[in-house]
Amino acid sequence: MASPDFDDLNGDDWTRLRAELDAAMDLPRPEAESQLALRLADQPLLLSYAKDMLAMDEENSGETTPLEASRSDGIEVGPYLTRRQIAVGGMGTVYLASRRDGEIQRLVALKIIRPHLETAEVLHRFRRERQVQANLDHPGIVRLLDGGATREGQPYLVMEYVEGKPIDEFCDEQRLSIRERVMLFRKVVDAVNHAHQRLVVHRDLKPSNLLVTAAGEPKLLDFGIAKVLDPEKNSREPEVTGTGMGFLTPGYASPEQVRGSAVTTASDLYSLGVMLYRLLCGRAPYTLEGLTASATERLICEVEPPRVSLALDAERQGTGDTDLSLRATCANRRTSPVELRRELRGDLDAIVAMCLRKEARRRYASASGLGEDIDRYLAGQPVIAQPDSLTYRTGKFIRRNRIAVGFTVASLATLCGGLAYSLHQNSVLRRTGAQLLDQRDLSEKRLVRLRSLRKDVVRAARGIYQRVPAALQEVENLLRTVEHNLSQETDLAADNPGVLAEVAETHLALGRIRYNQRSGNLGLRDQAKESYLLALNALDGANALRPGEPRFVHLYGEILDSLAGILRSHRDQAGALSYYDRLLSICDAVGEEQRDASSVIAVRCLANETMSRIYRAMGRTDRAVERAQEARDDWARLSSEISAVGDIQKGQLAYHDLALGAALIEDGRYDEAHGVLLAAEPVYREIMGDHQGLGPASNWSVFLRKRAAALRGIGAEEAEEFFQQAVTGAELVLQGSPSDYRANSLYYGALYEYVELLVDLGRHSEAEPLAEVVDAQRGKLREAFSADLEANQKRQVETDILFGQLRMTQGDLLDAGEHLEGAQRNLKEMAASGHVDWTVAALGVRVGLLKTELRCRDAERSEGEAQTRARAAAAELLSGVAESLAQAAEEGVVSSMHRQLVAEQLALRARIAAID
Repeated sequence: MASPDFDDLNGDDWTRLRAELDAAMDLPRPEAESQLALRLADQPLLLSYAKDMLAMDEENSGETTPLEASRSDGIEVGPYLTRRQIAVGGMGTVYLASRRDGEIQRLVALKIIRPHLETAEVLHRFRRERQVQANLDHPGIVRLLDGGATREGQPYLVMEYVEGKPIDEFCDEQRLSIRERVMLFRKVVDAVNHAHQRLVVHRDLKPSNLLVTAAGEPKLLDFGIAKVLDPEKNSREPEVTGTGMGFLTPGYASPEQVRGSAVTTASDLYSLGVMLYRLLCGRAPYTLEGLTASATERLICEVEPPRVSLALDAERQGTGDTDLSLRATCANRRTSPVELRRELRGDLDAIVAMCLRKEARRRYASASGLGEDIDRYLAGQPVIAQPDSLTYRTGKFIRRNRIAVGFTVASLATLCGGLAYSLHQNSVLRRTGAQLLDQRDLSEKRLVRLRSLRKDVVRAARGIYQRVPAALQEVENLLRTVEHNLSQETDLAADNPGVLAEVAETHLALGRIRYNQRSGNLGLRDQAKESYLLALNALDGANALRPGEPRFVHLYGEILDSLAGILRSHRDQAGALSYYDRLLSICDAVGEEQRDASSVIAVRCLANETMSRIYRAMGRTDRAVERAQEARDDWARLSSEISAVGDIQKGQLAYHDLALGAALIEDGRYDEAHGVLLAAEPVYREIMGDHQGLGPASNWSVFLRKRAAALRGIGAEEAEEFFQQAVTGAELVLQGSPSDYRANSLYYGALYEYVELLVDLGRHSEAEPLAEVVDAQRGKLREAFSADLEANQKRQVETDILFGQLRMTQGDLLDAGEHLEGAQRNLKEMAASGHVDWTVAALGVRVGLLKTELRCRDAERSEGEAQTRARAAAAELLSGVAESLAQAAEEGVVSSMHRQLVAEQLALRARIAAID
């Protein structure tokens, strides 16, 4: 029989034919013909080809070709001698072999194309498989040992021989528990991650391609249809891809694979999810038997599978053999149906579901991310796949630390109970002993007791937060109990300023545990705001009874600063300013002799320095400079009156110099900023640079960034050196505190500003790899601190702008446009949430200018109608930019950034006008 001319088939026909033959080749002839007739009923021509293939395969198997004869006799293939056939597929045959010269005593797996399948495409795929596997070196991946061609010219490859079982069979035969199966699967993920790091996507992950040795080590094999994401790295030959359901196993294929869409590492993650689903519950997510190709595609792409913990229940709704099957499944996992469902419910449900998401971008970002989530599951820690709810994290921590949580919560409960008892007793004394002469003494004793217990409660609550950060709900409930008793005390102490001040301090302390911008907290903003307002109400009562007391001024400073911090976190800058205006009024209202007291000056400095930050965020850099200058002058005067100025005073003065320098930079007064920072540098080097700890080291890195920014503004070459030092300093901070939010943000900011400088200098080849690091750090912040949605969105906008600029300089206008569109989407979401100030608005203007630049380039390289359309689009975009800049000017924005953006807008307007 003549071989069919497969090279005449188009890509879609060829890939479908290969898939159907792969599935049918190992079946007995009648069953194979029946399955092909069903599956290819809509393609008579392909069915004819398939039947010819089956007949030809049967003829060849009966002719005892040399390689077929080697099953019993063994023949020479290069330096190898075959022993027996191991496996056969629609594309090739694998033999057990060894070297015939006896130099190396080792069994190997020898794979060779079946003689009648030597089409150009098959040969090309085979060569690529050999090259891809040669680039992988991992204990969990079968190693390529050799390759060559037979005397007849058939290519072959020689691989490490693995004597093992498919992973699902191995797990059932060894009766591995759920935890043991997950631990074994974790090794598989590590092997897949190794391939992905070398830009190789396997595309056919399934149990038969994952053999587990007797020692329990999994081995990944068969990279025959792998995709190289960077062909220049692994092969100089063109990429071969399949479409539809060709070259894959439908039961393990991702939605994008069955649709014939672009395949990425996320496709392998989907296949891993299917495999984990089967390992956990013994079932596949979908039943595909008997379905046509179109029905299979609809099922995989549109229908959500049942959660893995519910898969057994879903099956029980089917045939009557399910009770026996369920018992067998549980026996293979050494558990009962109830326990199996309990083990699968929750984290494993979530991990598998995240892998099986229809949209590739919603799966894990990488195999490494999946592996880390599995590690978290095994360690009993919260997993990324689960919704990050308070109840979930609390439950996970309590299960890991039952004794510690029980002890600390019991301790806090005892303290709160003591405080409640003390407050109750105090109220009883006030009600029943009003006529007694010693009431004042008893009240003072209770006041001392109240103060002591308040400190104990706050100290214990903070200790629990530090050691038991997940037990938030318990802490919150206990704090509310304390506040309930405090409210009773406030009513009873309406005429006692001392007690009211103590109540205010307690509410303030509880609020800070819940949320504040300056130290660790529980992240409960709304509850914190309630506490701060209660504190403010109590303090107002105390101040009305004893107005202008310096101690009250200090307490007002802490309460109003905390309230303003909540508003600043929501970018309500105007609301935050109102609190600081009130605070300055309180400072001015104290007696003449108290206005220069150190506590009052410190509060004034706090208000002015923070107002300077707020005005910078609003783009009012003229006012920012004024406020920063006032804060700096106040602190300098305070320091001059101290006989022995210590490190704290020096450090605070340097800190105010830094704030003033930052404001001057954003106002465009670079020479003045350089002078202020240059004068402060020796103090920073002495006080900040040599001190260990997150705070001083962070301040030092920020100082270096501002020095660099000032030097950049005046055009000094030393700017780059200072930016590099800032990045190095931020790296050191991050190494010392790898899980701290401030340390991670500091490193992101320092590196981002350095890359911005490189882009401005036109050194794009240097900027490109560093931009990738910036984006990776952004991703780390988003993953580790997902609750900080607004900051994460802002960083995403910044990196999209960065990559948009880089791609534009490289001439990749399409990719640049995609990045800029992504930035604009995030900006719109932020605007819809009300999270917009000048810093965010300026990013929006920057995106508009870059999109205008893209349209200008389109127009400049186009002709006729296309040029007219591009020019009109550029003019429309620029009109929107001009409108935004004009609105900002009306709102009082006067920053150097605004002036720079206006200049860029005018330059683009002239460029558009010059286009023919």
